[in-house]
Amino acid sequence: MELREILRVIQRRLWLIVLGTLLISIVVFAVSKNMKPVYRAKVTMMIKQSSSMPLADYTSILTGENLALTYSALLKTRPLLEIVIANLGLDISPDELIEHRLGTNLIPDTQLLELTVEDTDAQRASNIANEIALTFISLHNTEQQLQNIAVLEQDVVKQMANLKEAIEYNQSAMDQSRISSGMLTEEETNLIQTTLSNQQLAYASLLETYLNIRLTQSQLLDVTVVEPAVAPTEPIRPNIVIYTFLGTFVGFVLSAGVAFLVEYLNRSFETSEEIKQILPLPTLGTIPRLQGKERNGRLVTLAMPVSPASEAYRALRTNIRFASVDEPLKTLLITSAEPKAGKTTVAANLGVVCAQAGLRVVLIDTDLRFPNLHQLFDLNNHTGLTDLLVGNARSVKECMMETGIDNLRVITSGPIPPNPSELLGSKRMEAVLAEVKQSAELVILDTPPMLAVTDAVVLASKASGVILLIEAKRTSHEAARRAYESLQRVGATILGAVLTKAKPERKAYYYYAERARPTRHPLWKRWLGGFVKSR
Repeated sequence: MELREILRVIQRRLWLIVLGTLLISIVVFAVSKNMKPVYRAKVTMMIKQSSSMPLADYTSILTGENLALTYSALLKTRPLLEIVIANLGLDISPDELIEHRLGTNLIPDTQLLELTVEDTDAQRASNIANEIALTFISLHNTEQQLQNIAVLEQDVVKQMANLKEAIEYNQSAMDQSRISSGMLTEEETNLIQTTLSNQQLAYASLLETYLNIRLTQSQLLDVTVVEPAVAPTEPIRPNIVIYTFLGTFVGFVLSAGVAFLVEYLNRSFETSEEIKQILPLPTLGTIPRLQGKERNGRLVTLAMPVSPASEAYRALRTNIRFASVDEPLKTLLITSAEPKAGKTTVAANLGVVCAQAGLRVVLIDTDLRFPNLHQLFDLNNHTGLTDLLVGNARSVKECMMETGIDNLRVITSGPIPPNPSELLGSKRMEAVLAEVKQSAELVILDTPPMLAVTDAVVLASKASGVILLIEAKRTSHEAARRAYESLQRVGATILGAVLTKAKPERKAYYYYAERARPTRHPLWKRWLGGFVKSR
């Protein structure tokens, strides 16, 4: 689809896009306005190495950051949340708290961990956040663990000191025995050596225990609350402005999509350009739908000669002349694919403008099923075409009626016969047309719709030219194709198509309305003019 076609679709379906966008925006605004406000409380915790350790290098910071990820998961464990719910007396389950209200966020490259709680009550949200943090800290009390480890460390150090003193005593005894030989017996010397070896092994074991204690102390982390949660004053949602904006955008996209879908599914003609795309026919003209005072009578070319509709008929008259330059147009057949496309109206108004141009025109109502031409010109329908075809009238002149318009006469349908198609396809019909042509420069035939009956197809081959009317927003593409193919099969000379009952252009109506409006001078000019005349 080209850009011009896209813009044309948007222009044509603008009402749908605007209405859909406005409707969805109003619905989103109303829903957002009636939503319960949701508040978010935030408590910030720091996870760091124990204060008992003097060294806090980059490795310890990385360790705290990695353990913070673990702690963020521990904050959502069921046992912890059950304690919080019991302490605050909440009427919710841990799963509901995790799924809808609880969130954690680790601030990158720091040891800070944020815990957020959402609730429709601002104070309750802050209470839940603070309670979770305090309960978690109490369950993971690092200070208590450090106290227990310190007691154990003191006990190990004391044992190591006592054992070191005993080792030094036994080692001194051994040294004295070597200096003064014979002080100790061989049995006593062996006993002291055995005891000394056991004491040294025990000291090594205590030393290993001491080093493990120190390592454990270095791996302990403190969890502290850096910033407790406070009751928020502004809700995080609904954000009525953003929601409405998003609703407007979504509404526009959906409405535009629906507009293009409707356009795609719409198989009727909207503009004259579509006729060129669907049918291999030129568009001879576009007749606008009658507006305002134009509706008072369908002979708009007489009632309102200075109007867009009247100008459209004059443009159609000119285009028909150019379409039949090679051969003179004597008989013009007006037909359509479906009923109520405006055949009679077009035929009558076209006859009027052609007569006004100086052509001698005869209008013939060949719709022998639902005749209507006589009503437009306020004529009786007692005698007409049917009488000529069945022999009740001796000559065409007997059935020609004056319309009160120079150069324009009408042959009405006459009584409705039981066999219209047979009469219209008879040799007598050809003779009638030949006789009418002798007294007219242009004969216009108003026929029935093609897809309803075969009358128009029967007459199409007898006419010098055929105009196919297509009603805007009603005649389908398929119906127009079938009508065109039917005319092609009988060898009709199709001059082109005319779009009827089209949406009028505002600029044209404004222009002609201004021309038709009588000029009114200002009051002072009218008063001054009257004063001068009185002098």
